[in-house]
Amino acid sequence: MHTNGSLEGSRVELRSGTPREPRRGSSWGRNASIALALTSLPAIALYSNGWLLDQASFYQLCGLTGSVAILVGVWIHRPARSLAWCLVALGNLMFVVGDIVYAANADANGVAPFPCVADAVYIAAYPMLAAGLLALSGRRARRSIGDLIDAGIISISAGLVVWVFLMEPYTTDSTLTTFQRIVSLAYPMGDIILAATLSWLVVSKAQKNASLNWLLVSVGALFVADVIYEMRLLDGSYTLGWTDGGFILSYLAVGAAALHPSMRTIGRKTTTSVSTISRGRLVLLALASILGPALVAVSATRDRGIDLWVLAGGTLALFLLTFLRMAGLVRSVERNASHLKALEETRSHLMEAVHEAGEKERTSLALDLHDGPIQHLTALSFELEMASLSVATGDAAEIDSKFKVVEDGLAAEIDSLRLLMTSLRPPALDERGLEQALSDLVDAFSIRTEIECRLDLHLASRLSAEFETVLFRIAQEALTNVAKHSSAKHATVSCWSEREVRMEITDDGVGFDPLTTDMTGRNGHLGLASIKERIGYSEGTSSIESKVGKGTWVSVTLAPERIADAEATRIAS
Repeated sequence: MHTNGSLEGSRVELRSGTPREPRRGSSWGRNASIALALTSLPAIALYSNGWLLDQASFYQLCGLTGSVAILVGVWIHRPARSLAWCLVALGNLMFVVGDIVYAANADANGVAPFPCVADAVYIAAYPMLAAGLLALSGRRARRSIGDLIDAGIISISAGLVVWVFLMEPYTTDSTLTTFQRIVSLAYPMGDIILAATLSWLVVSKAQKNASLNWLLVSVGALFVADVIYEMRLLDGSYTLGWTDGGFILSYLAVGAAALHPSMRTIGRKTTTSVSTISRGRLVLLALASILGPALVAVSATRDRGIDLWVLAGGTLALFLLTFLRMAGLVRSVERNASHLKALEETRSHLMEAVHEAGEKERTSLALDLHDGPIQHLTALSFELEMASLSVATGDAAEIDSKFKVVEDGLAAEIDSLRLLMTSLRPPALDERGLEQALSDLVDAFSIRTEIECRLDLHLASRLSAEFETVLFRIAQEALTNVAKHSSAKHATVSCWSEREVRMEITDDGVGFDPLTTDMTGRNGHLGLASIKERIGYSEGTSSIESKVGKGTWVSVTLAPERIADAEATRIAS
């Protein structure tokens, strides 16, 4: 219960930090999170209906439970942003300490003086909590200007409401000293800080998960309960009860957020590359934009008017931000249209190149079959005819010699056809998975090209057939490029999975200049274009870097949520 006693050519890392592996037993965190969240319902009922002997102690226990749960979640799950979580725990704990200090002053003096030490603790909790929540949202997400404008629109709207209903009455209260007025205004200012933080968490492009949802519930409950509490203080109607239930929900929900295993991924940017605005956000922005006229209408029903300068300034700021947002959306649509046109042209050239390459491959395969197996089998048919003539003469040694030639020739042709079949679709990929298929590919590549190729695999489990095929074909295409163009002596194929699956193919060849090389498939670099096209179909990302004389580095990454969905589908089937 808060009281004022009165009226995100170098490689780009996809994560801002690399978390350590969670401790053993961390899987129980999901159940503990749900249990703690559900506990809030009976806790609010017990407190609000006065069914407890010591309401104050129970209230403080709920707050302390939330802070301890955060520290336990950090210790168990060991997230990359552990410091940010500790800031949230500290901000939460400062509210609890403020309650304890306030209660101690009230017990000692009958009525706690205003302002007192508890007020300083309460007020300091707001920026501490906001700093932790903003740190959790992730550096990469904070680069979106559109999201920043949206958050600004919502924050200014909330600030206008807080000013009209909570702050302006204090500015005209002649019974308060200047210092008391400043302290009284600091509490609604803390609510504005909470509103800004909450709006940023809502509009940021961080991946939504259970932990983030519980954080939103916690901050939202804290903001709503704070506003209702301060409004009741103003009209003198505040009593212990249901208003404080919002604070209890806030305390326990933030603990549930920290206990859930998904707290490790809070702040990770969504992998979608398309900028979209949901209907819910549009409705929220529309409501925020018309708040100024709504407040004017409200003022007409009140005995006291509204400070028109504040209202005019806030409405003007909302208009300007809305105008900037609409201008940004128009520019985004124009850029997307231009980008789609360029993509369509590139895809058209690529499809033409793929068609030509397919025809070349068919012609090459026909020539290989004609000059290889067909010629050899024709020669073996002559050997069989010679063997049949030897049978007529009864020369056993000659017969054995002829059949030996035929037998060896057939074995060689079987191996040749098997190698050809493997290059088209390796059986190991379906039977034993990506690891064995890549191992066979690397071995065959080293023997055929005399380029030393090393394989480094760290796959936690088999992937879906779709993703295994995509990764194998990319490795095959990249090694083909190495053999044709790189003049390399060494090459490496690496593939590992953790929260995502990444493959890298490197060589120490002659390289090329990416600034002067067309990688769209128009000028013969079909292999590089094919890699980008394949990974694009799987909604992954790719990066191709090279430097003349320094070799080439190809990296592809598959989206984590697509991998999880594909793995679940594979297991279910």
